[in-house]
Amino acid sequence: EVESRSEVVARELIWVIDTSGSQEGLPLDMAKDAMSAAFDGMGPKDRFSLVQFADDSSVFSDHPVAASPENIQQGREWVRRLQAGGGTSMVSGVYSAFDMPDDPARERYVIFLTDGLIGNERHVLATLEDSMGPARVFAFGLGNGTNRWLIEEMARVGGGRSTFVTGDEDP
Repeated sequence: EVESRSEVVARELIWVIDTSGSQEGLPLDMAKDAMSAAFDGMGPKDRFSLVQFADDSSVFSDHPVAASPENIQQGREWVRRLQAGGGTSMVSGVYSAFDMPDDPARERYVIFLTDGLIGNERHVLATLEDSMGPARVFAFGLGNGTNRWLIEEMARVGGGRSTFVTGDEDP
C-alpha cells in the first residue's frame, strides 16, 4: 500500500543552488528543471528555503517557510530569476543552509545542485561535517563536467545520497 503524501513525515527542504560561472547554460537550466519538479513534490506539511551561491550566497528566506501555494509560487519566481556568474564560494552556501533555525519535529534535508567545480573541496567537506547537525545531505551533480569525488563525499559525510545527471538526461 502506498502512503499518501499526508502520512509522510514532515520535512524541511533546504535547496542549495550553485550559480557560479561554471553553471552557465546547461547546468543551471538543469537545476531550474530539477527545482520545478521539487516544488511539484512538496507536501502540505513540508517547509522549504532556497540558497544560491557564487562569489557569496543569498537566501530566498532566512528560515524555512511553509510549502503553501503562495510560497511555492514565490520560490519558483526566485529560482527563475537566478543567473550564473562569478566564482564559487561553496562554503558560504554551506553556512547559509545550516545556519537556518531547524524544527526538531521535521526531518531536515539539505540538497545541493552543483557541478562541484571548486578549489577548496576539503574545506567544504570539513565545514559540512561541522555544521550539519541532524540534517541529511543530498548532492546532485548536474552537467557533463562534474566533480564526482566532491559530490559523492558530500553525500557520504552527510548521510545522504549523490546522483549525477548529464546533459542528455532529464533531471
